Amino acid sequence: MVFKFLYEGISKKITFSLLTILQFTIAIVCIYVSIQFLSDANNLIESVNKQFGNDKYYKMDEKLAIENIRGADIEKNKKNLKILQDINNYFNENEDIEFMSAVREVVFIKKEQAIPDTVVTYSTENIDSTEYIRVQGIYLNKLFLEKMNYDFIDGGFDNFKRVDEDNIPIVLGNIYKDKYSVGDKIETITTDKDGEYKQVKLEVIGILADNSYINLGGIQFNQQSLKNAILIPFREEYMMQQGKNDRVKLIQRVELFSYMQGGYIILKNNESIDNINDYLFESGLKFQINDFNKSIQEYRKESNDTIKPAIYVSSIVILFSTISVIIVMINTIYKERKEYGINIMMGATMKDIRNRVLGQVFILLGISGLISSIILTNFTIFRFNIIYFILTIGVLIFITIIISIIIRINLNKYSINDLVRRSE
Repeated sequence: MVFKFLYEGISKKITFSLLTILQFTIAIVCIYVSIQFLSDANNLIESVNKQFGNDKYYKMDEKLAIENIRGADIEKNKKNLKILQDINNYFNENEDIEFMSAVREVVFIKKEQAIPDTVVTYSTENIDSTEYIRVQGIYLNKLFLEKMNYDFIDGGFDNFKRVDEDNIPIVLGNIYKDKYSVGDKIETITTDKDGEYKQVKLEVIGILADNSYINLGGIQFNQQSLKNAILIPFREEYMMQQGKNDRVKLIQRVELFSYMQGGYIILKNNESIDNINDYLFESGLKFQINDFNKSIQEYRKESNDTIKPAIYVSSIVILFSTISVIIVMINTIYKERKEYGINIMMGATMKDIRNRVLGQVFILLGISGLISSIILTNFTIFRFNIIYFILTIGVLIFITIIISIIIRINLNKYSINDLVRRSE
């Protein structure tokens, strides 16, 4: 009889049922987005604390250097290359300076080996009848990986250094985990010692865990996801060698300037920032070093501040969903007292009535859960995550339990005699 009541209750109130499903669906999606936003903000804060919590960092500021390095004059390029190589030697030879660097740059890989979400542009380069496509890449040195404390789901970064130019070690972002494993090779192109393109292999040595971030973009803190990136080591030896021709020297200058541009400095002992800045300014390119720690602290504060509105939004959504469904169900009970009385005269019990009302809520919630899961999985804007969805359904079940308790309390106000009398 309960199932009969459930069917009749839902089928006879199509408008109410559809509105309730819509309300539950909106609530599920809103709660999911709130949980996602809250989780993202928390992940960013944890990432900052994990990466920048142990040292004081200073960032290379290239604004003045860019003005001084512009121009395609061959002699000027040679002069600037020599300055950049001297600066690099200065950092490498100073035991009180640790220099790490990371810059965003495209990586060419064989077209059929790419993943769509990682592609920067679909225009290709054709080398020896093979098409290569540009994908998202990050050039960095091994020290950067060490200091940032990245988590890996496979492999690591122990061999992250260009020793063999025909077999270059790389670390992949999390999006690649289903396509590649440690030891797999990807075909790419690079320039040789004569400045000509050649085909080489990228060997996967590690795959990053999800929620891995990197700071790029100068002195202002700017966390960016590494999910879609290929991490590839700088050509540190290539940049410092004696170039064979002007083309090679231009390539060296471009790569070495990027290396400096993305640089971070960690000072040990009593090394003076002023001394380093004086040296850099007098070098001719006028690089400067700025204190990055203030930016880190400001970013921490901003990230912590984003959690508060996420909590407020989540609380409001949950509260609104709970109150609105309770009001609708209580009004429904009040309006259907006559029908409940008729059901009782036909043999139903008060337990049957309660089960009918609560059963309707759970059925409508189930339908809403199915619809919302379709919405969340088919619209990329939501970045569907099964854990977030389970948490969302958990919150909705909690809401439903509260609703059930309140509905039971409301139903208990009516005795069988009350319902039967009102049906007369």
